[in-house]
Amino acid sequence: MGTDEAPDGVILIRLSLFRRSRVAYRAGGGTHPAIAAFVAAARTAVSAAASPGGRAPEPRG
Repeated sequence: MGTDEAPDGVILIRLSLFRRSRVAYRAGGGTHPAIAAFVAAARTAVSAAASPGGRAPEPRG
């Protein structure tokens, strides 16, 4: 949820978030350049979004 201002009487606090995501691929697929690039991009986006005040990077292209 995102908001600029809380309604009167409402206090918004940041809660910690823990999420574990896995990428499924066939045996040996983790070494494929496309799979490795996807995993790296997903980790970057998640870590950026999870940091205080962070946002996921804007998509390119």
